[in-house]
Amino acid sequence: MRPVISLLLAALIAGCATPFPEPETAGDPQAAKTVLDRSIAAHGGYLFDEQGSIHVHYDGRWRQTVKFLQPVLVDAGYRKQSEEVLDRSSGALLQVHDGPDGTKLVARTADDVSVIYNGKESDDETTRAASALVADAYTMFLSGPSFFRLRDARLTLMPSATRDGQTYQRIHAELRPGFGFSEQDEAILWINDLTGYLDLVHFTIDGLASTRGAHVDVAFAGHTEIGGYIWPMRFLERVRGPVRVTAHSWEVLDLALTGEAGLQASN
Repeated sequence: MRPVISLLLAALIAGCATPFPEPETAGDPQAAKTVLDRSIAAHGGYLFDEQGSIHVHYDGRWRQTVKFLQPVLVDAGYRKQSEEVLDRSSGALLQVHDGPDGTKLVARTADDVSVIYNGKESDDETTRAASALVADAYTMFLSGPSFFRLRDARLTLMPSATRDGQTYQRIHAELRPGFGFSEQDEAILWINDLTGYLDLVHFTIDGLASTRGAHVDVAFAGHTEIGGYIWPMRFLERVRGPVRVTAHSWEVLDLALTGEAGLQASN
């Protein structure tokens, strides 16, 4: 039965393939920087200007289709809840994941990653690459527009667009290196024209052989002020190519900056 399912999924993927959108023209990089700076200010300022750390606790739910298509990336046996600490001076991230199979610890720095399952370090390169990709993506989800300044992304302003009746300014960002061990990735930032908040990021995930050519988007909701900054509280991830499926939803249970009391989320 599994080979038949695999063939059906391959046919579905081939039939639904969509390319990642590129800028129609070479937009003004300075104009794009101005829009990004406005979004950073709307979120409370640049997150990586100060010492200290951000502590966050997530809980999430994976869709079965994605578990089947990307078992190493999803790692559903360990990625149900997580507690994470993002260092504001270096951008390093520590993740402690919990799931039905136990505990997974990921320590991600600018140029390396360590992965430990139930106390035993993994030397599997695919596992390390997947963990590095996930850690970098979650740094982006948490730090929002500040991430793209931290990574010195090459920015291009795209035409505005509407989503759910709201107008968005859009920025195309080129990241070198990309997420995880990828040499390059691309992202499109959807910045709310009224609030300045980053409401959605559409990005490539070329850091794994199994995800090369794929792209996803993550929508942010429930923005809340904590410690002088604006944070999204709910997240929804969809695979946009090569197949269109809802992948993952998660929420913030608790978030605090060093020295802050934190928030017990009620949504």
